[in-house]
Amino acid sequence: MLTLEEVRGEYDAVYSLGHNCLPGVQMTRSGLRRYAGPIDWMGSPPLSGVTRALHDRFAHFMKLSNLSVVGIDPNAGCYLVKDLAYGIVSNHDFPVGTGAADPLLPYPSFSAKMKRRTDRMLDDMQTKDRLLFIRAEGTYPELFELSLTLQAMVRGDFRILFVQHGPVSAVATMGWHIPHVCALQIPLCADPFHDNDPHWRALLSGISHR
Repeated sequence: MLTLEEVRGEYDAVYSLGHNCLPGVQMTRSGLRRYAGPIDWMGSPPLSGVTRALHDRFAHFMKLSNLSVVGIDPNAGCYLVKDLAYGIVSNHDFPVGTGAADPLLPYPSFSAKMKRRTDRMLDDMQTKDRLLFIRAEGTYPELFELSLTLQAMVRGDFRILFVQHGPVSAVATMGWHIPHVCALQIPLCADPFHDNDPHWRALLSGISHR
């Protein structure tokens, strides 16, 4: 188990691991998001699915044969396209109202973008000396599995900053004894993308790129 003070410092790369856009948004507001990761703007409620995708080195991630259109995100104006193999949903890549008969018509350009992002992440995991991964929401067993998977994949040093919304009034430690992990709670709120901004600023303070 790590403390927040042990997470602070300089990193060669910082990646969001979901469960939605929140970590990516907060990374941007703190100046930590230098480029997009594979799931920055996706929904990935099951952390186990993210871990499986990592374990598979994204070999089957968002393959056309795994995709299903499961709805529409009215805020993004895009189809919700789910990878049935990993339970991860694209919210921002397949626009509604293009006039195309097939919602998945943009797939070739989407696939090329995913390959660039996954290749960069996998390369960073093998070549960078210090990495930070940020995840919002999950269970103890899922987080433990993620830690083990990253231990097997990352050549250098890494940290996982895990943030769970819970019945607290301020940032609180969860007491989860998982290697490489700092697990914290922040308050439940009506609008998690804005209401907890001060808490996120405190969490990400002292974290920077080399």
